Amino acid sequence: KYFTEMQSAVLCFLLLCVGVSASSHQVDSSISAVEALLRRVIPDDAHKFRLATLPASEKDVFEFSASDGVATVSGSSGVALASGVYWYLKYYCNCQVTWGVNGTGDNLKVPNPLPDAPRQRRQSPVEFRYSWNVCTFGYTATFWDWHRWEQEIDWMALHGVNFPLAFTGQEYIWAKTFESFGLDISELYPFFSGPAFLPWQRMGNMRGWGGPLPWDWMVEQATLQKRILGRMREYGMKPILPCFAGHVPDALTRVFPHANLTRSARWGRFDNQYCCDYILEPTDDLYKTIGKKFLEIQQQEYGTDHYYNCDMYNEMNPPSSNANYLHEASKAVIDGIQTADKEGKWVMQGWLFHSGFWSYDNTKAYLGGVPDSDMIILDLNSEAGVLAFRYDNYFGKSWIWNMLHNYGGRRGVYGNLTRIATGPIEDKKRAGKGMVGVGFTPEAIEQNPVMYEMLMEMGWRDRSPNVGTWVQQYAKQRYGGSTQFTRAAWKGFYDTVYSQPGEALARPSYHPSCSMEGEPFDMTNFVSAWGYLVKAAGELTPNGPFNYDLVDVTSQAVASLFDDVLNMLCWEYKEYSEGKKSNTEALKVIGNLAAYMDAMITSLDDLYASDINYLLGVWMQKAAYKAHNNDTLWREYIFNAKNQITLWGPQGNINDYAAKSWQGLMGDYNLQRWTMWLDAMYNAVQANVKFDQPKIDAEILKFGMQWDASNKTFISKPRGSPVTVAKRLLHDYTTMPANFKKVAHTDSPGDDIVSKAAWSKNIAELAVLCNMNPNCKGFNSDGWLKENVDDHRVGSKADLYVKIE
Repeated sequence: KYFTEMQSAVLCFLLLCVGVSASSHQVDSSISAVEALLRRVIPDDAHKFRLATLPASEKDVFEFSASDGVATVSGSSGVALASGVYWYLKYYCNCQVTWGVNGTGDNLKVPNPLPDAPRQRRQSPVEFRYSWNVCTFGYTATFWDWHRWEQEIDWMALHGVNFPLAFTGQEYIWAKTFESFGLDISELYPFFSGPAFLPWQRMGNMRGWGGPLPWDWMVEQATLQKRILGRMREYGMKPILPCFAGHVPDALTRVFPHANLTRSARWGRFDNQYCCDYILEPTDDLYKTIGKKFLEIQQQEYGTDHYYNCDMYNEMNPPSSNANYLHEASKAVIDGIQTADKEGKWVMQGWLFHSGFWSYDNTKAYLGGVPDSDMIILDLNSEAGVLAFRYDNYFGKSWIWNMLHNYGGRRGVYGNLTRIATGPIEDKKRAGKGMVGVGFTPEAIEQNPVMYEMLMEMGWRDRSPNVGTWVQQYAKQRYGGSTQFTRAAWKGFYDTVYSQPGEALARPSYHPSCSMEGEPFDMTNFVSAWGYLVKAAGELTPNGPFNYDLVDVTSQAVASLFDDVLNMLCWEYKEYSEGKKSNTEALKVIGNLAAYMDAMITSLDDLYASDINYLLGVWMQKAAYKAHNNDTLWREYIFNAKNQITLWGPQGNINDYAAKSWQGLMGDYNLQRWTMWLDAMYNAVQANVKFDQPKIDAEILKFGMQWDASNKTFISKPRGSPVTVAKRLLHDYTTMPANFKKVAHTDSPGDDIVSKAAWSKNIAELAVLCNMNPNCKGFNSDGWLKENVDDHRVGSKADLYVKIE
């Protein structure tokens, strides 16, 4: 008995020592990780920060204070520590870290000495602060190297992310898994897509397009993933790894001829060569066997934090709505996970529930196959409306409130800041314990940084900030100072583009046609805000973030004006096609407007050329680097890079979905497409025949294929000055021409150039638009351009502007 008691005491002591040692190691690792981050981000000031730990907590905590030139920061994890550092840098040093090539999104001029700060403490209202969408790995991170990943993981830590999706390097694991079942690597080439399309191959939407995927790519990405996971874990993050959702290569039928396989539904108009993956039925015993093997191999290579993501039915419906089938389908996924990892939990994107298939009963049956404690659902675009509330808080499952915001990486200045500042707090009150996190799930990042700064602060706030005040603080942090013009500019941006739910118009980046894209917004006040930002360049020294914003805002202003010109052109053709205008009359207007549209596209290309964040050449350079001087791989990767942002498929399957506002893409690809389209319309009118849109679409598609396959390169270093180009464009499009006379409180009803008012009500812009159109004789202050202004009606709320011939 004595020896037994002594053995128990010794064992308890040893276990306690091991626990203390492990805890101590975690603490040391977190502090070391944040110290290294400081040396990377603010090397000259890193020594001024003293870091300490707080007790671990389910909901992270940070504290900070500063005096006598030293900042002391404590946190319950590495992420909490980094977040405390960033909160101090933002709110006491007027600094900011946002996306930008080579650090051009950062303002890190730290005051010397460090400003004093009273002790502050913040506790996250949620357990998880999530990041990324499965598509982000395609639309943004396809060609990232370790240097870029290191920057991003630092960004995540500073912004509080502790629950990141980590999908890099999984093809290596899939290859090893299928090899273990007797498949040869050559049999996987028709299965794996090219690098730029892997997210959609992983979800079973398509296969093989852009491939074959080289084995060297898989190995290199696996090596990269180990570094990614290592750094994330140093900060105390819990990376989410992939799991098996049933999508398998055709060659599996050779090894398992009796496997219960069905073809997935056609997606994105891909033909049989690239569509319709085999899906292994969840009820087949092989499903669990493959899922188990995949996770075992993945754990051997990457370790695990016990969270896994896979999506069975992304934009595809199940083959049956039978309640038992749906229940067993989800049960098969979690069983496959927990056979390999007893602690494993399934993190599932909730995007599928937007489909009409997912009725209340179907969703309840599907989610019912997984115990509540073993699943977390990503409510993917909560800013547009929380799906969880449609399904009784996902029937008891935990879920995370996410801002989706962006589709395909399309550029535009837009978002709803007030919704982001209030939604997570209001919806958590309604959801109770069910809502366990806040995060962001854009299909691409590196755009609209203001939206993501606000969103990630909501992971540390239990009350909404005053958004107007917050926006002014944001601008000050971004530019390192505040002026009357930056304040006026950002008030205008908040009142217009950052108070709208949908994408802003940006037509020149899309396929030429008379159909409109995006959501209209208050162009009048936005144009005024643009003018204030241009003026601010004379009051402060433009830094990287200022130049980024100036290009973004100028691009939006010109692109939106382009839509008004396009409206005039399309309406003129409509009038001609209906016999209301002769071809001679129409040609004069169409020819004039076409020349202006070409000039606007060229001007946008000049604007993008002035900032490194808007260069097609940078995207292509990253793709080329991955080829490691192998000509065959260079051609494949460059094709992947170009096809994704243009045709997105062999036949323009998802044409322009991932269009970007980049130099080269605008001035080469888009200019040629629009010129072809405008010439075809002009020639049809000149020949007095109907404009054949399908015919020109086919010709533009052929051009797109040739462009994607070409070896043409583009600049990867900026040229010119954003301020210079923005000033020129502001002058060209918002300077009031002298050839108009104002007639106050007067209108001229009828005889409108277009059947709707212009987006902009800015008087100078309306005058510029009127001068572009030879038929325009004037306009009113409500945005209506006029072909005739002879009929004056006095007493109107509007003013009339008459062109002086």
